[in-house]
Amino acid sequence: MSEQNDSKLPVHCKVGVTAVLRLCYVFLLTVTVTLHAQSQERVMPGMINLRTPDSLLSTPVMDRAVGLAFVMSERFAYIPMATRDSIVTARHGEKWTAAQTAAEVGATAMAFVTVARFVNLIRVEIVLMSGPDYKQRQTGVGYASIRHALVGSEVPSVQPALLLAAQRAVMHVTKDTSLYAGLQKDLRARPATMYSVSGINFLQDSLIPPIWQLFDENTVVSYDMVQTIVHRLHDIDSLTVIDIETRDSMYAKGKLYLVENDRAITGSEIRILIGFDVSHVITGTFARVKEGARLTLFASHVDLSGSLTVSRSATRLVKKDTKEAMREAVTACVDELFPRPKTNKR
Repeated sequence: MSEQNDSKLPVHCKVGVTAVLRLCYVFLLTVTVTLHAQSQERVMPGMINLRTPDSLLSTPVMDRAVGLAFVMSERFAYIPMATRDSIVTARHGEKWTAAQTAAEVGATAMAFVTVARFVNLIRVEIVLMSGPDYKQRQTGVGYASIRHALVGSEVPSVQPALLLAAQRAVMHVTKDTSLYAGLQKDLRARPATMYSVSGINFLQDSLIPPIWQLFDENTVVSYDMVQTIVHRLHDIDSLTVIDIETRDSMYAKGKLYLVENDRAITGSEIRILIGFDVSHVITGTFARVKEGARLTLFASHVDLSGSLTVSRSATRLVKKDTKEAMREAVTACVDELFPRPKTNKR
């Protein structure tokens, strides 16, 4: 994944309960990573690499997040980089390999981590080396969207998304989707499907008077539709939803500019999204009919060949020429496509 650094989040994206709880865990790790004596595996970071310089990320921050992701699974103990480095320093300049250092600290596995941020999307890749001589290789990748900024600031708070992406990478490595199922609700993590919300094709029929204001202001209204979809999906923990700023930056990276939200998705857009590991898209149509306007949303799988396969769709009739009526229809369609999970208050 390519990287892009500083960006601003919408004003409404402030740190909530989930973010605070995740940040608390990060702060706890600042003091110490508690190792369970009975842990089956002790993981030492072999290397933690940031793909490109980023003012919001640093090696200690990434080390803490990766350490938390391992420890919170209760299957691993984690040896922080500071502990690892103190061992190397104590050897007075002896040239030790990562494997020799891991053996010295009693690690049964080494984690080689690469972190990248592209606007408001975090990607964490973990390569876990274990077994005799640390030759067995397992790789996992996790994504998460940055959704929060500290109150009173527009600077994104990356730690909650970084931890979530790291948890998903650990699940991928271990092939255990229930790894964090026993945690408190706001700290659980699940594997996530990555979705981009693309254009809603506006279809105005000039033979049906009068021309609705929703269609006359198609540029603004279509943006509002896409934004509503993104916001509605953000709370579903089985999805990683790319926001508009990140999506448009992906397009710009692929030299595709001024993509309109009121037009159907194109092959060029699909090819760019594939390059960022986007596997699913939401598209739609908004058509003027005699009864008002018919909104249809489609959830589709993106094939590597660039074709879309619709998995499900939802339709609602908008009877009033107002943004409020439009948003209600959008929300109803989204909830039909992605039913809200029953909440467990544990």
